[in-house]
Amino acid sequence: MVARFVASGRKTGRTTRPNAPERISPRHAAILVTRGADQMTEEQQRLFDRLVSQCPEVVELRQIALAFRAALTGGDAAKLRLWIEGPGIASTDPWSGSLTD
Repeated sequence: MVARFVASGRKTGRTTRPNAPERISPRHAAILVTRGADQMTEEQQRLFDRLVSQCPEVVELRQIALAFRAALTGGDAAKLRLWIEGPGIASTDPWSGSLTD
C-alpha cells in the first residue's frame, strides 16, 4: 500500500496539474517514517501528515520502525529479543500476510 503510493511518484515525477503538490520520493518517505517527531522540521511534519492522509497504514509502520530503532539503540539485547518475539511484527498483517500468529 505504502509502496504503491510512493512508487507512483517514480512514474511521472511531477503531476501534470499546475497546482498539484510535489510527490514524495520513496527514499524521503522512508526517512519520514523512521524519524521521530522531535527530529522533524515543520516541513517534514507537513509531508508526513500528507503521506498519512494518503496512506493511513504509515502510522502503524512508523510505530514498528521506531520501536525497532529503540530496541537497537537501547544497548539492551533483551529489548531487541522482546521486539523480535513480541507483537512488533507478528501481529501486523497488512504487508506480508505470512507473519500472522
